[in-house]
Amino acid sequence: MSYPFAPAMTNAFLGIGDITKIYEDQYEHIVTPVMNVVDTSFDNDVFDPRCKIIIAPPGSGKTTVWDVDLIWRVVNKAIESGCKHNTIVLTSPDETINQSNYNLLRKVFDNNVILDKLEDDYGIDFRGIYKDPKDARGRGLEIVVCSIQKAAGKQHEYLKKLPLLFILSDEGHRGLGSPIGGDNNFYTQDVGHTGGNYDAKWFTAINSLKPKFWFGMTGTPTWSMLNNSEFYNVISDKMEKAKWRLGFFAKKYSIFSPSWEGNHKQVEEIFTQLAKRNAIGKYLKSKIPNEEFKKTELAKLQNTKVTALIKCGISSSSWMEPEHVVSYWSKLKAKYKNLTFKYDDQDLPYYIGDCRALTAKEKEGGSNEVTVDDLNDENNNLVAMAVIYIGNVGINVNNMGAMSCLPVIKNDGDVDNNLQQVIARMDRNDFVWQGKFDYEVAQIEDEKLRDLVIKLAVNIATKQPYATEGGLFNGAYSSVYSNHISKEGAYDYLWGAVNEKRLRLKSSKFAQERDLAYKAAQKDRCEREGCKCFEDFVTNPPIGSEEFPLSEEERLVNYKKGLQVDHVDRNLNNLAPENLKTYCPNAHSGKTMKYEDYMPNENSCIPS
Repeated sequence: MSYPFAPAMTNAFLGIGDITKIYEDQYEHIVTPVMNVVDTSFDNDVFDPRCKIIIAPPGSGKTTVWDVDLIWRVVNKAIESGCKHNTIVLTSPDETINQSNYNLLRKVFDNNVILDKLEDDYGIDFRGIYKDPKDARGRGLEIVVCSIQKAAGKQHEYLKKLPLLFILSDEGHRGLGSPIGGDNNFYTQDVGHTGGNYDAKWFTAINSLKPKFWFGMTGTPTWSMLNNSEFYNVISDKMEKAKWRLGFFAKKYSIFSPSWEGNHKQVEEIFTQLAKRNAIGKYLKSKIPNEEFKKTELAKLQNTKVTALIKCGISSSSWMEPEHVVSYWSKLKAKYKNLTFKYDDQDLPYYIGDCRALTAKEKEGGSNEVTVDDLNDENNNLVAMAVIYIGNVGINVNNMGAMSCLPVIKNDGDVDNNLQQVIARMDRNDFVWQGKFDYEVAQIEDEKLRDLVIKLAVNIATKQPYATEGGLFNGAYSSVYSNHISKEGAYDYLWGAVNEKRLRLKSSKFAQERDLAYKAAQKDRCEREGCKCFEDFVTNPPIGSEEFPLSEEERLVNYKKGLQVDHVDRNLNNLAPENLKTYCPNAHSGKTMKYEDYMPNENSCIPS
């Protein structure tokens, strides 16, 4: 099935596996600027040592684009240019991101077909993907996924021995601040507080590895990245949030007092919201026939589970730590276990989900990767995770509907990069609004059923933040919210998008019916009583005259081309055979002008 008006896409470099295409805005703002740098560098044998910065909104698919497309474009260009550097290092400061990146690469490339295509079609001798630099041997093409802490620290000397083609530093706003040692003004503007003896160890260490290329990616660039051209080169900063990919954010976040009691109230608010929305999601899904979920995009609505991220602080008497949240969550589960609430004149039981701590020291239920997988699993009861740092960036939880910031966060420079990243964890949905999704909903004839589907979509994709009063949250949330459809207007927005598609689909269908009716109705001569157009055009002047030398056959062909179909009763929607007559242009336009049918009226050709 083709989808008119869908977001434009282009083929990924490999074009095989789970992901065969990427969005054109990803290609324009991520792939193209990187390859411009790579192509120019190899073609001229001039390599810029600066960190090339790619700025793209959180949730824009940066990591995926690299894994399924860009890595292989860069490698292919290097091979074509005779470059012997064949090791790639992918870093981030967050182990959750590293694990996710590693798993995606393994998933995509643990496939003989893909490996064969890399070798046969592109000449890429792919050897493996490693999490630990020590596993790399510098033979063939190798990819290392590791933390930037490891790359700049205990594995630094080993990495220096490898022939590095490029380093990609994901979440570059963390730890890659200005390399001007001891300049606390730069540091403060980057992170919001003084750096003490800051000496840019990470930046200096990565730079000293001397790869052919060093790329940094972020959705929230630091002041240094934007202003210090000695060490950074921003190669892409024009990518905008695509509204058709994003959820519906509340106009205002819920505010709680900066106290232990305020934290408890905040956690309970999140608990009850998830318990209600997950119950509503299951209820709405049960009212929609299963055959509707067989459609490509509507199938993604089957995962009705809404989840939450709760950002905690380090030990304090004023706010809760992850283990406190998990403990209190258990008490709330007991409190709401047998309670119900009203929805659609129904008494629905609260959906009682679990909460898990996600910290470097404590990994309940397995690894951080397992926790993220459980959050995305419709059949798993996990609905919330309590975190300090891990999980703030780089994770992909598709239906995260709420996030909370329990501690009061302050700094001297009003730098809210990290908070923007936390809020942006909610910018994930498994379906798009303008394109495939609303096209499929538009084809549901039953209005009540369309309403149920839209309500379910709104329930899944609504985003509600919570925060303790004070600090940087207000500014961070304003930056994120500015590019979103509000949750308050989401229902009307979706109905509008669906109705627009219905009108276009109906118009398209009507146009096809009209063209067929016109073709069947059109005669070889004008049927307007008293019209002399045939004689004037075909027989006069006489055949063979010098002033009009066309043959009779040529005159007939041209005459027939000009004939038009007229609606006898002037109702353009009436396609009955007896209502359609063949008129010449003069007769047709004369009637149109006489009755002013060129003006919009109830008979205009617009399907009702």
